Amino acid sequence: MAVPCYSVIVTDRGAGVAIVAGAAVAITVAGCSLLVSTDGLASSADADAGATDAGGSDASVVDANVSDGATEAAVDAGDASDSSTGPFCASLTKKPKFCADFDMGTVHDYGSLFGSPTLDLSVSKSAPASLLAVVETSDTTRGCSVQTSFTDTPSSVAFSFDVRVDEYDSTHDVELVTVNFSSAGNVLCDVNVAVRSNMWTLGEYCEANGTANGVGSAHRSPAQLQLAKWTHVDVVAALAAGGALTLTIDGTKVVDATTEPGFATGKTGIVIGIPYLQTLATKRSKVHTDNVTYDYQ
Repeated sequence: MAVPCYSVIVTDRGAGVAIVAGAAVAITVAGCSLLVSTDGLASSADADAGATDAGGSDASVVDANVSDGATEAAVDAGDASDSSTGPFCASLTKKPKFCADFDMGTVHDYGSLFGSPTLDLSVSKSAPASLLAVVETSDTTRGCSVQTSFTDTPSSVAFSFDVRVDEYDSTHDVELVTVNFSSAGNVLCDVNVAVRSNMWTLGEYCEANGTANGVGSAHRSPAQLQLAKWTHVDVVAALAAGGALTLTIDGTKVVDATTEPGFATGKTGIVIGIPYLQTLATKRSKVHTDNVTYDYQ
Protein backbone atom coordinates (compact mmCIF):
# COMPACT_ATOMS: atom_id res chain seq x y z
CA MET A 1 0.00 0.00 0.00
CA ALA A 2 1.34 3.42 -0.92
CA VAL A 3 1.54 5.77 2.03
CA PRO A 4 0.66 9.28 0.81
CA CYS A 5 2.07 12.35 2.49
CA TYR A 6 2.92 15.97 1.95
CA SER A 7 6.36 17.54 2.21
CA VAL A 8 7.01 19.64 5.28
CA ILE A 9 4.61 17.23 7.02
CA VAL A 10 5.91 13.82 5.92
CA THR A 11 9.20 13.62 4.08
CA ASP A 12 8.77 10.63 1.74
CA ARG A 13 5.90 11.98 -0.33
CA GLY A 14 4.95 15.42 -1.47
CA ALA A 15 5.99 18.30 -3.61
CA GLY A 16 7.42 20.97 -1.36
CA VAL A 17 6.78 24.64 -0.75
CA ALA A 18 7.49 27.52 -3.08
CA ILE A 19 10.23 29.57 -1.42
CA VAL A 20 9.70 33.25 -2.07
CA ALA A 21 10.76 36.02 0.32
CA GLY A 22 8.18 38.58 1.34
CA ALA A 23 4.76 39.05 -0.21
CA ALA A 24 3.29 37.32 -3.23
CA VAL A 25 5.44 37.63 -6.35
CA ALA A 26 4.15 37.73 -9.93
CA ILE A 27 6.39 35.96 -12.42
CA THR A 28 5.61 36.74 -16.05
CA VAL A 29 6.00 33.65 -18.19
CA ALA A 30 5.07 33.44 -21.85
CA GLY A 31 2.30 35.96 -21.64
CA CYS A 32 0.72 34.92 -18.38
CA SER A 33 1.32 35.68 -14.73
CA LEU A 34 2.30 32.96 -12.31
CA LEU A 35 1.45 33.95 -8.77
CA VAL A 36 3.65 32.25 -6.22
CA SER A 37 3.03 32.73 -2.52
CA THR A 38 4.57 31.36 0.62
CA ASP A 39 1.07 31.00 2.05
CA GLY A 40 0.10 28.17 -0.29
CA LEU A 41 1.19 24.64 0.34
CA ALA A 42 1.96 22.72 -2.85
CA SER A 43 1.39 19.03 -2.38
CA SER A 44 0.57 15.78 -4.09
CA ALA A 45 -1.42 12.75 -3.04
CA ASP A 46 -3.04 9.95 -4.98
CA ALA A 47 -5.76 7.54 -3.99
CA ASP A 48 -4.42 4.31 -2.52
CA ALA A 49 -3.96 1.41 -4.91
CA GLY A 50 -6.92 -0.27 -3.23
CA ALA A 51 -9.21 2.75 -3.53
CA THR A 52 -12.64 2.48 -5.07
CA ASP A 53 -12.62 2.20 -8.87
CA ALA A 54 -15.23 4.12 -9.93
CA GLY A 55 4.93 31.30 -31.78
CA GLY A 56 8.29 30.22 -30.37
CA SER A 57 11.17 31.87 -28.54
CA ASP A 58 14.86 31.75 -29.29
CA ALA A 59 16.46 28.57 -27.98
CA SER A 60 18.93 30.63 -25.98
CA VAL A 61 16.21 31.59 -23.47
CA VAL A 62 15.07 28.03 -22.88
CA ASP A 63 16.63 25.58 -20.45
CA ALA A 64 18.38 23.37 -22.99
CA ASN A 65 18.67 20.22 -20.91
CA VAL A 66 17.46 18.09 -23.78
CA SER A 67 15.89 14.70 -23.21
CA ASP A 68 17.50 11.51 -24.37
CA GLY A 69 13.98 10.59 -25.48
CA ALA A 70 14.52 12.16 -28.89
CA THR A 71 16.91 9.35 -29.77
CA GLU A 72 15.06 6.47 -28.19
CA ALA A 73 13.45 4.01 -30.55
CA ALA A 74 10.23 4.04 -28.55
CA VAL A 75 9.59 7.72 -29.37
CA ASP A 76 7.37 8.34 -32.36
CA ALA A 77 9.30 11.16 -34.05
CA GLY A 78 6.31 12.12 -36.15
CA ASP A 79 4.38 12.98 -32.98
CA ALA A 80 7.21 14.77 -31.19
CA SER A 81 5.59 18.14 -31.86
CA ASP A 82 2.65 19.60 -33.69
CA SER A 83 2.59 22.47 -36.16
CA SER A 84 1.74 25.10 -33.53
CA THR A 85 4.10 28.04 -33.46
CA GLY A 86 3.40 29.08 -29.85
CA PRO A 87 3.77 30.46 -27.35
CA PHE A 88 0.49 28.93 -26.26
CA CYS A 89 -0.24 31.11 -23.22
CA ALA A 90 0.15 34.39 -25.12
CA SER A 91 -2.33 33.15 -27.74
CA LEU A 92 -5.20 32.70 -25.27
CA THR A 93 -7.91 35.34 -25.52
CA LYS A 94 -9.38 34.42 -22.14
CA LYS A 95 -6.59 34.37 -19.58
CA PRO A 96 -6.80 31.72 -16.82
CA LYS A 97 -5.45 32.22 -13.31
CA PHE A 98 -2.39 30.18 -14.31
CA CYS A 99 -0.85 29.14 -17.62
CA ALA A 100 2.42 27.35 -18.37
CA ASP A 101 3.62 26.48 -21.86
CA PHE A 102 7.31 26.05 -20.91
CA ASP A 103 8.44 28.13 -23.89
CA MET A 104 10.36 30.92 -22.13
CA GLY A 105 13.02 31.22 -19.48
CA THR A 106 14.26 28.30 -17.43
CA VAL A 107 12.41 25.57 -15.57
CA HIS A 108 12.77 27.58 -12.34
CA ASP A 109 10.47 30.26 -13.78
CA TYR A 110 7.52 27.84 -13.67
CA GLY A 111 7.46 27.17 -9.94
CA SER A 112 9.46 25.44 -7.24
CA LEU A 113 11.07 22.14 -8.17
CA PHE A 114 10.60 18.65 -6.81
CA GLY A 115 13.17 16.24 -8.20
CA SER A 116 14.91 17.35 -11.41
CA PRO A 117 12.41 18.39 -14.09
CA THR A 118 13.84 20.08 -17.20
CA LEU A 119 12.68 21.91 -20.31
CA ASP A 120 12.98 19.75 -23.42
CA LEU A 121 13.57 21.40 -26.80
CA SER A 122 13.20 18.17 -28.76
CA VAL A 123 9.58 17.37 -27.85
CA SER A 124 6.64 19.75 -27.55
CA LYS A 125 2.95 20.18 -28.27
CA SER A 126 3.47 23.88 -28.97
CA ALA A 127 6.99 24.91 -29.97
CA PRO A 128 9.64 25.19 -28.81
CA ALA A 129 9.64 23.23 -25.53
CA SER A 130 7.78 21.13 -23.02
CA LEU A 131 8.37 20.06 -19.42
CA LEU A 132 10.21 16.74 -19.10
CA ALA A 133 9.82 14.68 -15.93
CA VAL A 134 11.73 11.43 -15.39
CA VAL A 135 11.76 9.13 -12.35
CA GLU A 136 14.26 6.28 -12.48
CA THR A 137 13.68 3.04 -10.60
CA SER A 138 16.77 3.80 -8.50
CA ASP A 139 15.58 7.28 -7.48
CA THR A 140 14.75 7.74 -3.82
CA THR A 141 12.72 10.86 -4.70
CA ARG A 142 9.48 9.45 -6.09
CA GLY A 143 8.48 12.44 -8.14
CA CYS A 144 9.71 15.02 -10.63
CA SER A 145 7.65 18.18 -10.98
CA VAL A 146 7.22 21.94 -10.85
CA GLN A 147 4.65 23.47 -8.52
CA THR A 148 2.96 26.81 -8.06
CA SER A 149 0.89 27.83 -5.02
CA PHE A 150 -1.80 30.46 -4.55
CA THR A 151 -3.40 32.18 -1.57
CA ASP A 152 -6.93 31.66 -2.93
CA THR A 153 -9.45 29.11 -1.66
CA PRO A 154 -11.57 27.92 -4.61
CA SER A 155 -15.05 26.40 -4.56
CA SER A 156 -14.67 24.96 -8.06
CA VAL A 157 -11.70 24.39 -10.36
CA ALA A 158 -10.97 23.60 -13.99
CA PHE A 159 -7.60 22.58 -15.37
CA SER A 160 -6.29 21.24 -18.66
CA PHE A 161 -3.00 20.10 -20.14
CA ASP A 162 -1.37 18.23 -23.00
CA VAL A 163 0.68 15.22 -21.98
CA ARG A 164 2.84 12.62 -23.68
CA VAL A 165 3.69 9.55 -21.59
CA ASP A 166 6.73 7.86 -23.11
CA GLU A 167 7.37 5.30 -20.35
CA TYR A 168 5.71 4.28 -17.10
CA ASP A 169 5.09 1.35 -14.80
CA SER A 170 1.66 0.17 -15.89
CA THR A 171 1.07 -1.76 -12.64
CA HIS A 172 1.21 1.33 -10.40
CA ASP A 173 -0.44 4.74 -10.31
CA VAL A 174 1.67 7.45 -11.91
CA GLU A 175 0.27 10.94 -11.28
CA LEU A 176 0.59 13.46 -14.11
CA VAL A 177 -0.96 16.66 -12.73
CA THR A 178 -2.28 17.28 -9.22
CA VAL A 179 -4.31 20.23 -7.92
CA ASN A 180 -4.15 20.40 -4.15
CA PHE A 181 -5.86 22.22 -1.29
CA SER A 182 -4.55 23.00 2.20
CA SER A 183 -7.20 23.91 4.77
CA ALA A 184 -7.20 24.75 8.46
CA GLY A 185 -6.24 21.96 10.81
CA ASN A 186 -3.75 20.43 8.36
CA VAL A 187 -6.48 18.82 6.25
CA LEU A 188 -4.89 18.31 2.83
CA CYS A 189 -6.93 17.25 -0.20
CA ASP A 190 -6.24 16.95 -3.90
CA VAL A 191 -7.73 16.13 -7.28
CA ASN A 192 -5.28 14.33 -9.55
CA VAL A 193 -5.00 12.80 -13.01
CA ALA A 194 -3.06 9.54 -13.18
CA VAL A 195 -2.56 6.46 -15.33
CA ARG A 196 -2.66 2.88 -14.14
CA SER A 197 -2.98 -0.37 -16.09
CA ASN A 198 -2.96 1.76 -19.25
CA MET A 199 -6.19 3.47 -18.15
CA TRP A 200 -6.83 7.15 -17.41
CA THR A 201 -7.85 7.80 -13.82
CA LEU A 202 -9.29 10.77 -11.93
CA GLY A 203 -8.45 10.63 -8.23
CA GLU A 204 -9.56 12.49 -5.13
CA TYR A 205 -7.78 12.10 -1.83
CA CYS A 206 -7.61 13.74 1.61
CA GLU A 207 -5.56 13.33 4.74
CA ALA A 208 -5.48 15.06 8.12
CA ASN A 209 -2.17 15.58 9.92
CA GLY A 210 -0.48 13.04 7.65
CA THR A 211 -3.12 10.32 8.06
CA ALA A 212 -5.77 9.33 5.52
CA ASN A 213 -9.16 10.65 6.62
CA GLY A 214 -11.45 8.36 4.62
CA VAL A 215 -11.65 10.33 1.39
CA GLY A 216 -9.86 8.35 -1.28
CA SER A 217 -11.33 7.36 -4.64
CA ALA A 218 -9.72 6.49 -7.94
CA HIS A 219 -12.34 6.91 -10.66
CA ARG A 220 -11.07 4.53 -13.33
CA SER A 221 -12.10 5.35 -16.88
CA PRO A 222 -12.44 3.06 -19.90
CA ALA A 223 -10.08 5.32 -21.87
CA GLN A 224 -6.74 3.72 -22.65
CA LEU A 225 -3.41 5.49 -22.57
CA GLN A 226 -1.51 5.63 -25.85
CA LEU A 227 2.21 5.72 -25.23
CA ALA A 228 4.32 8.34 -27.03
CA LYS A 229 1.22 10.19 -28.26
CA TRP A 230 0.08 13.64 -27.20
CA THR A 231 -3.21 13.55 -25.30
CA HIS A 232 -5.33 16.52 -24.22
CA VAL A 233 -6.82 16.32 -20.72
CA ASP A 234 -9.57 18.45 -19.15
CA VAL A 235 -10.80 18.26 -15.55
CA VAL A 236 -13.68 20.10 -13.87
CA ALA A 237 -14.33 19.73 -10.14
CA ALA A 238 -16.91 21.32 -7.84
CA LEU A 239 -15.36 20.89 -4.42
CA ALA A 240 -18.47 20.58 -2.26
CA ALA A 241 -19.71 17.07 -1.48
CA GLY A 242 -21.76 15.77 -4.37
CA GLY A 243 -20.35 18.34 -6.78
CA ALA A 244 -19.58 17.44 -10.38
CA LEU A 245 -16.22 15.79 -11.00
CA THR A 246 -15.38 15.09 -14.63
CA LEU A 247 -12.44 13.92 -16.72
CA THR A 248 -12.36 14.48 -20.48
CA ILE A 249 -9.75 12.89 -22.75
CA ASP A 250 -9.27 14.30 -26.25
CA GLY A 251 -12.77 15.78 -26.18
CA THR A 252 -14.56 12.69 -24.84
CA LYS A 253 -15.86 12.66 -21.26
CA VAL A 254 -14.60 9.44 -19.68
CA VAL A 255 -15.34 10.05 -15.97
CA ASP A 256 -18.57 11.63 -14.73
CA ALA A 257 -18.51 11.36 -10.95
CA THR A 258 -19.18 13.44 -7.83
CA THR A 259 -16.92 14.79 -5.12
CA GLU A 260 -16.88 12.65 -1.99
CA PRO A 261 -18.26 13.81 1.37
CA GLY A 262 -15.42 15.06 3.54
CA PHE A 263 -13.45 16.64 0.71
CA ALA A 264 -12.08 19.95 2.04
CA THR A 265 -11.06 22.92 -0.05
CA GLY A 266 -8.36 25.36 1.01
CA LYS A 267 -5.42 27.37 -0.35
CA THR A 268 -4.63 25.81 -3.67
CA GLY A 269 -1.64 24.84 -5.79
CA ILE A 270 -0.89 22.94 -8.99
CA VAL A 271 1.86 20.33 -9.42
CA ILE A 272 2.94 19.40 -12.98
CA GLY A 273 5.10 16.57 -14.34
CA ILE A 274 5.15 13.48 -12.14
CA PRO A 275 3.86 14.71 -8.76
CA TYR A 276 3.99 11.21 -7.31
CA LEU A 277 5.02 7.70 -8.31
CA GLN A 278 4.29 4.81 -6.00
CA THR A 279 7.41 3.55 -4.27
CA LEU A 280 6.73 -0.01 -5.44
CA ALA A 281 7.10 0.98 -9.10
CA THR A 282 9.74 -1.12 -10.83
CA LYS A 283 10.02 0.67 -14.18
CA ARG A 284 11.21 4.13 -15.19
CA SER A 285 8.55 6.78 -15.81
CA LYS A 286 9.10 9.49 -18.41
CA VAL A 287 6.51 12.18 -19.16
CA HIS A 288 6.34 15.35 -21.27
CA THR A 289 3.74 17.99 -20.31
CA ASP A 290 2.79 21.14 -22.21
CA ASN A 291 0.16 23.92 -22.35
CA VAL A 292 -1.14 23.72 -18.80
CA THR A 293 -4.02 25.98 -17.71
CA TYR A 294 -5.61 26.29 -14.28
CA ASP A 295 -8.67 28.38 -13.45
CA TYR A 296 -10.97 28.49 -10.45
CA GLN A 297 -13.79 30.30 -8.69
